[in-house]
Amino acid sequence: MCDGSMAPIQSVIQSFFKENLQSDLDRCFLIASGQYTHSMTELPFLHMCARHFMKNARTIAKEK
Repeated sequence: MCDGSMAPIQSVIQSFFKENLQSDLDRCFLIASGQYTHSMTELPFLHMCARHFMKNARTIAKEK
């Protein structure tokens, strides 16, 4: 579990998953929307608190 701080999220994704943040988010979106291949589900997922995730999403949306 991760509290939503971007530094630990990025370091975990890079260290353990061998992906960058954007490719991980793209993969998660494809899986959630049903547009995935079997190989996408073989990689682990980083589980985040929904509240922290939504707070980060709101912050990012306000910046753009």
